[in-house]
Formats: sequence, structure tokens, C-alpha cells
Amino acid sequence: MHEPSQPLGDLTQINRRGFLGAALVVGMPWPARLQSPPPAPGVSDLAGRPPNPPAWRVDPWLYDMTFRVQVLGIPAFQEGDVASNTETLRLTTNRLVLPMATLDTWSSVDLASVQATATLTNAPRKSIAVSMLDSLGGTRLVTLDTGAVSCQSIQWELQWRVQVWSSLVDEDQAQRVTWPRAWPAEVEPWLKPSVAIESDDPRFAQHVQTVSGGQLKDVPIWLATKDLVRHTVLWFRSLDSFGNITDTTATRGFQLQGAAAAMESRKGSVYDLCAACVATLRAAGIPARPVLGMIEAPQGTNTGGMPQFRLGCWAEAYLPGVGWMPFDPDRIYVNGAKSLDVLKPWDRFGTWSYLNYRAPISHEFLPAMQPQPPVQYPGMWGWIRAGGVDPTCQLMDYLTCVMLDRGVGQWDPGPAPRIPPAYLLRGPKPRH
Repeated sequence: MHEPSQPLGDLTQINRRGFLGAALVVGMPWPARLQSPPPAPGVSDLAGRPPNPPAWRVDPWLYDMTFRVQVLGIPAFQEGDVASNTETLRLTTNRLVLPMATLDTWSSVDLASVQATATLTNAPRKSIAVSMLDSLGGTRLVTLDTGAVSCQSIQWELQWRVQVWSSLVDEDQAQRVTWPRAWPAEVEPWLKPSVAIESDDPRFAQHVQTVSGGQLKDVPIWLATKDLVRHTVLWFRSLDSFGNITDTTATRGFQLQGAAAAMESRKGSVYDLCAACVATLRAAGIPARPVLGMIEAPQGTNTGGMPQFRLGCWAEAYLPGVGWMPFDPDRIYVNGAKSLDVLKPWDRFGTWSYLNYRAPISHEFLPAMQPQPPVQYPGMWGWIRAGGVDPTCQLMDYLTCVMLDRGVGQWDPGPAPRIPPAYLLRGPKPRH
């Protein structure tokens, strides 16, 4: 793993851009020794509610979202066979499950807008019920159940409307936030290992120890979070910023080896980088989670050859008493993590003016009850099935996600925060 850039015994030689530089610079009076301010009356810092200062959500925007999965049981043909509608899938149980992000600090799904359909081979589209099981942390386990089927292809489609916000964080005040004595119950699931985020792997405890020099809580939690992420990004020698597996024009799923394997190989996709950053923070005792969703590239930006609308990944770390703070490991990699100073604001870490061009779908690469891809590649969803699948057929799955721009959303009640002149507003100017 990483070696400290300077001998730990000589405090005057420690690089201020690094973890210990922030902690041990002689004479630095860290305001983090102060207690974090209590939440404002009637305001919670947990999932889905407006963040507490020093963070604000601004510039609300609306999207209509579609999440579509198609599974095909392609018959095995031999020379001379005639194509037919062979019922390769004879299932007594057939459910799609999706751990859906319905309520977040920076997004909120209109639950009344959620609807679903199912389409079987050569049959008309049919509306089906949507079951949503509550869970901690602003997620719901969505289940789409078609009942028993006999067919060659199944397509589930889930639609909803979501409001998203951009984020604004006062960097100086964020550095005042203290480590908590205990974490809220709602964020505790995001301290534990999960599919592809093996935070209990010894590599991550060693990584945290190496970066922090055993002095993790001697710095404000905000700076600790930033430097742990910075060093994790630095560990990667190469990165695939697209990270989606495609077949002609269709998406199959994520290019994902998992956090532990990516740290071992020191390379991977943007999904692996997000997983590694999240695993590192969890190993340090900081709640963190990936955010998997759709990304719209703002008009006029350089997409690097990627489509204007695409599946992508970013991450969130929990700041006590404030809320979930978004960050983009891919941007940190592209900008050059080595040159970043933890004492200064970073692009897309906390403050993120283009965050409202992104719509979350899930915080899980795969549902917890299905730690392996249902067919070939991970893509947030799972498949619960029972019955017969023709053993000679080839199972194929395709994932389609669509986001449609629906314009300006609703600002939170109360006075709008003061927005810096350089901040990019997508909608109308805020109320002052």
C-alpha cells in the first residue's frame, strides 16, 4: 500500500496537502475541537430531508426516469432448425427486485408517480403492481412480480419522477464538524460491507492505517474523508471512466470487479474506483455509499466520446449533523489527486453545481439477497425465479435507463442560501 511521503517523526517535514499535514502543522488551531451545531428546529440531517448548514441544496430540477430490464432465453439452434417461439422460460415465480434510492439529501422520488409494466414474448404490455418495502437510509426494495410465465422473453419497465438538487457546502464550516460519539441508526447500514464493497478486507484497514499514520481522529472528519478518498484515487494506475458493458447499442451492465480486487490490481472502472473509495471510508468508520444513476452531460461540455445520457457512478460520505455529502472519484482522478490540497475546496466534493444533471437510481451494485449477477453482469437489479429454464438456451439480459428533462423543480421553503457568483445555476435565480 502507500508509503508516507515524509518521515512521521519530523512534523515540520510533513506535506500539508496530506492527511498528517492537516492534522499536525504546528500552531494550527483546529476549530473542529468545537462541538457541531445542533440541527435546526424541525429539520433532520438524515436521508431525504434538506441538509443542515454548512450545506444547502439549491437549483432543483425534475426528471422522468425509466428503468427497463429485458431477459431473453434464446433457443439453441442447429443447422436446419426453423426458428420458433419456443417457451424457453417456464417459471412459477418471476420477480425483478431493485434496491431503489427514493429519498436522499439531494434527490426525492415522487412515490405517487411510480408505475410498472411487464411485456412477455409477442404479448401486449401489461401494467403490474409495484411493491416497495421500506428500509433504512432512504432506500426501498422495489419488487415487480409477473406471476407464473411461459415465454421466451420478459421485459420489466419501471417509471417514476424524481427531483434532484445541486449542492453547496461552506468548506471552512465543514472543517468545524466533529467526529460523532455515535452514528444515527439510519446511516449504520452504510458502515458495513456490501456486495462489491468488501470494507472488512484487511487491505482497507491497512490502507487507512497507512494514510492516517494511526491518527485518524486527530483531524476534522471532513478533512479525513477528503484525504482518504484522495489516497485511494492515487492508488489507481489506470481507470476506465465509462465502465459500462455494452452490446452493439444496448447496455448489459457494469464493468465491476469489486473494491478489494481493484485495490489489488490498482486498476478498474469508475465503478471499481467508487467501490474502493466507499470501502476505504467504511473501514475508517465513516458511513459512505455509491450512487448509481443516470448522468446528463450539460450542453457544450466535452463528453470524451461518451453519450450525452449514460449510466454512471459517484459517491456520498456522511457528515455528522449535516447530511450526505456528494463527491466524484472520477473527477478527482482526472484532475490529478496528487496536487489537491485537503484544506481547499475541490471540484465536485461537497459543492457540486452540476449535481442536478444526475438522477440516482440505487446505492447498491446488486441486491443484498443476490450477491451474484442474475444473468451475466451486475446492474443494480436482481431476479428471483423458480421453475424451469431450458438448459440448452442462452440467457441474455439488457438494461435500459432513460432520463427525460422536465424542467425546474420546487425550491425548499424558507430563504435561499447566498450562492457564490461563480456558481452555475441551471434554473431561475434563487429567492433572496
